[in-house]
Amino acid sequence: MNMTKSEIIALLNGAKVIEQKDVKELLSKDKYIQHSEQLVKLLNTLKSEHIAILDSQHDNTIKLISNKVKADLKLFYDENGLLEKVLLQVDSPIIKNFNELQLGISLFADSFVVGAHLMGKTYQYGLSSKSYAVASLIKLLVAVVILEALQNHQLDYDFSYRIELEDISYLSAGLSIKDVGRTKTVRELLGLLLLASDNSAMDILLKMIRQYNLYPAKKTMLDEAIRRVVPTKEWLEAAWCNPEEDEETWRKKALTQVKWIEGLDYFMTSDLIISCIRQLVTYEWLPYDELGTLVYKGGNSAGVLSGAWVSRYLNTCGNYVFFAVNNHKPIDILEQTYYQQCLQSFIENNKSAFIGDDKYARE
Repeated sequence: MNMTKSEIIALLNGAKVIEQKDVKELLSKDKYIQHSEQLVKLLNTLKSEHIAILDSQHDNTIKLISNKVKADLKLFYDENGLLEKVLLQVDSPIIKNFNELQLGISLFADSFVVGAHLMGKTYQYGLSSKSYAVASLIKLLVAVVILEALQNHQLDYDFSYRIELEDISYLSAGLSIKDVGRTKTVRELLGLLLLASDNSAMDILLKMIRQYNLYPAKKTMLDEAIRRVVPTKEWLEAAWCNPEEDEETWRKKALTQVKWIEGLDYFMTSDLIISCIRQLVTYEWLPYDELGTLVYKGGNSAGVLSGAWVSRYLNTCGNYVFFAVNNHKPIDILEQTYYQQCLQSFIENNKSAFIGDDKYARE
């Protein structure tokens, strides 16, 4: 067996958390400087009690199994036998239609909802009136309420907000303590909310909604739902983020302790998800516009994985697919990759419904 492969298996099976120093001898000096952090993050993500690490007959492959999900960790070496590249390949089916998508997701999900709208036809599996934990997918609701206020001139894109210490939430993916005292426009906050899924940006925009009474003018599903949404700082502290512990502990707990079954998560019905998706594509500007015509927002927490894709392209505008999986144990990286590949396969095999045939013809 290749010594590099043998060492990786030992690290994956070991009890301690892998650190950068542990992979120093596996990489060339240049690769260590460039990629050791990413490698350590991947290997630690694979160190789950639910993932079995198996040897194989090939020096460049480590077999992985979680639940019923199978995967290969492909290892590529340089001329000295050191790691050049690592690739995680998860087995998943080719998904051509909605029935295959529903069956593919159902294999490993304790509870789930999945829906799509393609060229005038609507599909759904799961109870439309049931509330499913969706984690950061709730940010679609916050975005729609803010965008509606912008469209109705209750708020301005260039309105500046000064960041206060109290605005910095837990597990924030964009704003941090270094931003305290700085200002961000509403446009920038929407970008952080939707593209970075930033928790602090969400709490600030929620504060604006309440402070300036930016609730929808008519009593609708969106109006009722936004009034129930609590700041991320509030529920994350109740779930995992004890202020007396460090951020590393928070992140570990958020990956391993399932809390949605205790009501500690954000919940949406499929009707609410669909309402947000349909409203989202009606606005003149979205943070996604410079990135492409397919809008995506996802969410995940321990035992929860969700996602929504919707087209903004010409005659396909408004075609969408979404899902939410709620499991009673954490969803590990193999299962998460499996679900995402199922959705991506469905989108790829129905690309004319999402981006249009003529766009692909030009590329």
